[in-house]
Amino acid sequence: MITRYQQLLREVLHIDPARPAQSDFARFSPDDWDAFISAAIRHRLSCQVSEYLSSNPGIRELVPVDGRARLDRAVRSQLQHNFSQYQRVRTILQACEQAQIPILLFKGLWLVDNVYLDPKARMSGDIDLLIQPERMSEFTRVAREIGCMVPDGATNIQALAPASNEYSLGYRNSEKVLDIHWSVTHPISEAPIDEQRIWSRAEKTKVAGVNCLSFQLEDHLLYLCFHAALHHKFAHVGPRAFLDIAKFIESPPRTIDWDDFVDRARELSWARGVWLTLDLVHEMIGVSPPTFVLEKLRPRDIPNSDLRGQFLDAIFLDQSAFLDRSLGKRLSLNIAHLIDAPWSDKSAILFSRLFPPPAEIATQFGVATGSPRLRTYYAKRIISMMQSYAPALLQTFVRNSTRVAEKSRMSKIDSWLGYKR
Repeated sequence: MITRYQQLLREVLHIDPARPAQSDFARFSPDDWDAFISAAIRHRLSCQVSEYLSSNPGIRELVPVDGRARLDRAVRSQLQHNFSQYQRVRTILQACEQAQIPILLFKGLWLVDNVYLDPKARMSGDIDLLIQPERMSEFTRVAREIGCMVPDGATNIQALAPASNEYSLGYRNSEKVLDIHWSVTHPISEAPIDEQRIWSRAEKTKVAGVNCLSFQLEDHLLYLCFHAALHHKFAHVGPRAFLDIAKFIESPPRTIDWDDFVDRARELSWARGVWLTLDLVHEMIGVSPPTFVLEKLRPRDIPNSDLRGQFLDAIFLDQSAFLDRSLGKRLSLNIAHLIDAPWSDKSAILFSRLFPPPAEIATQFGVATGSPRLRTYYAKRIISMMQSYAPALLQTFVRNSTRVAEKSRMSKIDSWLGYKR
């Protein structure tokens, strides 16, 4: 179950001005305020909590001085981070424009500039860029020229992760800040879509004062729903993913064509996950699209209250893996599938995960698929997987209550969504 502090965050995000009630904070101790502010910062909602307190002076007065200062520092840090990202995205957009390389920017900074309209309201995270595969070699050259840390000898970023649809890059003296995508969906775990339709429907926009392309508005909202529900299965996305969608619906850059939205959800085979995401956004934040949208997308087997609780738990509980650090890493969906599989299938599943195709090994370790040393990396993979997942697997088999609940939640969510390649 989510904590009382996470529940209060849900209340703060809700559009009902009477939520949460001042009485919910009346008996807060200094330790309670510390835990609540920590949850706000961890879930990247420092600005939203700060604005809530500013609009409720009676509650703000209850916050210890050091707690208010900590929250203010988090908001300033978020603003400074976004300003740094603005400078980076200007550089890369201008360089690509000069080289005449089409580039499509989506999510983080686009949301900050076009939906939130406030650079401190949402930390942008990584800069997500979509590049056409046939232009990736040119982009790789440009990325290196503007100071991105492209691995030595690499001439095509896509070749660095042949079993994925993205690769992360950093600048000198910085962490990885660019997520370079050449496909919207993952080639192994997700069904392919018509990428050319994404590009043909792309819209001109502006981010950080620079002209660029982004998803068509309807496609962008669909992608946010897909990313939370079908890509992540809600695990570790955090409540901010729902806030993004609620803000998008409330304050779109232009009027959303909801008929096109519904048609595209069906065309992409994302309707089930999109409906669920929008329905949960309504429950958590009180914002929803026109009624007919949910009615047209609604599946026949809507989840019961218990399963809805599992979805909401996943959003909050997986955000920081486990509060109980002694448990180690959270389970992966592959491990959950292995546990659920009949004994006759377990060995085949285990073998496929320990010895995947060469492209997957190359992607994991950043080596060429034709490298003569590729076989040695299979041993490294086995060791890495044993270190990462053997404890979680053992804890599940010995019926550790937290692990069992986690595995049960993952299996139920995956089963209901039913999204497979």
